[in-house]
Amino acid sequence: MRYDTVVFDLDGTLLNTLQDLADAANYVCRANGWPEHTLDEYRYFVGNGIPKLCRRFAPETARDEASQKEVLAAFSARYAAHKEDTTAPYPGIEEMLDALSAAGVRCGVLTNKEHTLARGVMEHYFPGRFEFVQGAVPGVPTKPDPTALHHLLAQMGADESRTLFVGDSDVDIHTAHNAGLPGAGVLWGFRTKEELTAAGAEALAATPADLVRCILGGAEGVHTPDREARAAARGGAATRGLLLESPVGPLWLTAQGGALTGCWFVNGRFAPELPGQPPRKTGDPVLAEAERWLKVYFSGRDPGPTPPLAAEGTPFQRQVWRRLAQVPWGTATSYGALAADIAAEKGIPKMSARAVGGAVGRNPISLFLPCHRVLGAGGRLTGYGGGLENKIYLLKLEGIPFRP
Repeated sequence: MRYDTVVFDLDGTLLNTLQDLADAANYVCRANGWPEHTLDEYRYFVGNGIPKLCRRFAPETARDEASQKEVLAAFSARYAAHKEDTTAPYPGIEEMLDALSAAGVRCGVLTNKEHTLARGVMEHYFPGRFEFVQGAVPGVPTKPDPTALHHLLAQMGADESRTLFVGDSDVDIHTAHNAGLPGAGVLWGFRTKEELTAAGAEALAATPADLVRCILGGAEGVHTPDREARAAARGGAATRGLLLESPVGPLWLTAQGGALTGCWFVNGRFAPELPGQPPRKTGDPVLAEAERWLKVYFSGRDPGPTPPLAAEGTPFQRQVWRRLAQVPWGTATSYGALAADIAAEKGIPKMSARAVGGAVGRNPISLFLPCHRVLGAGGRLTGYGGGLENKIYLLKLEGIPFRP
């Protein structure tokens, strides 16, 4: 797909700042008689903000609150004076920004650098390039918490369904997923392809030109490890389809390998384009079982376990969809309850209900993954990709009370 908005990480993504950060840190180490660290060690010290960097390069004996205050002050002074000694944009970044600007893509930056410092760095290296820059501010958790990212996207007026987050580390990919966004990893930064793949990056770009193709909807040169792995697990099987008439209008079912991959309202918001003559009968076992399941469902009875499902989406979306699959027939949940469950599963204090809502709205296997059973606070009726009138029909069919 083509993205209209892209939010970039800064260090290791747009700018190679590693040497200046390492030099400032080792300066503090030398001044205190502490062991210095290699450049490769600093690749893993950075990424979570300067206070965390200071804690990581300092020895155990200097990690108490009073010592860290002094370390942070010494590092900040040295770095402020030498932050431009070797720092530079990565090759191809300027051309990438030119291409995105020409294509009308809006770009922002989210970094764990202190906000005033981040804005100064951006104005020095990318004057006038980025209208929206968000750094770390007191009282707001840093990446991978999604709070600052949601704030930035609200400022930008971004459509989150068409927004991509780009970074060079697992912190960035987790930030994207915690916000309900896809994350693209760049291979020219501080961390490795293996780390980005393990974090669930939806795409990997070896060069800024590759990243432009990814953003604008091309695939050449762009690796999609998560999807490729799942496709390989399904044996690279072709997609089969079946068009069914139902009480809520025509439904387009798709299957791949031994699993159902789609149940779309043909007139729904995210429905794929159908083939010229979509089949209306099938001997396919997966699609036949899905048809049987739907027949029982629309009779007003609990149809029981679904056929095997394989929903294609980001790791965060699939995490939300797994929760949807656990909502029993004839009952409802809320976006807030789902968000609390996801936060507990991730081990974080809070998850955005809006991010969960975005994932619910992109569910590709309607009815089987029952997103119609998700209501607003107090049982309030909320929107539905298959149409509000269909959501009302489905809730009434299952006897689920709701508030208009």
